[in-house]
This record gives sequence, structure tokens and C-alpha cells, in this order.
Amino acid sequence: MRDSYGITLDDDTLAFIVDPVRAVKDSMHFYFQPVYRSKAKGVPVTYVKNLRDRAVPSALQDEMIARLREPPVAVVDLDTGHIPMVTEPEAFAQLLQSCH
Repeated sequence: MRDSYGITLDDDTLAFIVDPVRAVKDSMHFYFQPVYRSKAKGVPVTYVKNLRDRAVPSALQDEMIARLREPPVAVVDLDTGHIPMVTEPEAFAQLLQSCH
């Protein structure tokens, strides 16, 4: 688990990730629900590409980005693994702030 997100998690971060308080029952159903981009036409899109993501490799992220056709998609590269909101919270927060 320590190395599964694309970067090595330190003890505190690993403890945060595996804390049962944050382990909620998840549904796989949302992976199979259709998404209709027409319902959000005109909403700006920013894709955060995590360059060291092992769960979603760069080539797969590029495929996902290619499917986002309109409006033009802003792609922001972060040199981090799968969970930048945990491992790089300041950089991720700055990125979110810059999207407004």
C-alpha cells in the first residue's frame, strides 16, 4: 500500500489513508453510469494529469483527456501520484484556486 499510489507514502500519510474512519462503503455503480456532457455544456474543464500515477497510467489519462472534446480542456500536469489532495495538498489547492 505504501508504494501503490505512484509515490512512497510516509508513515503519517499512510496512516491517514488506511484510517478506518475514512473507509466508507463504496459503490462500483458510478463507474457504469452514463455521463452526458451535453448536460454541462459550456462548463470549463480542467484535467489534472498526475504524472506518477500508478493506478491510472499516463497513457490512459491521455485517452481520457482525448475524450473530453468541448469546451477546450485545460490540462495541468502535477508531478505526483494518484492522490495529490493528500500527498501534495498545497499544490493541489493552488491548482484548484487557479481554476476560478
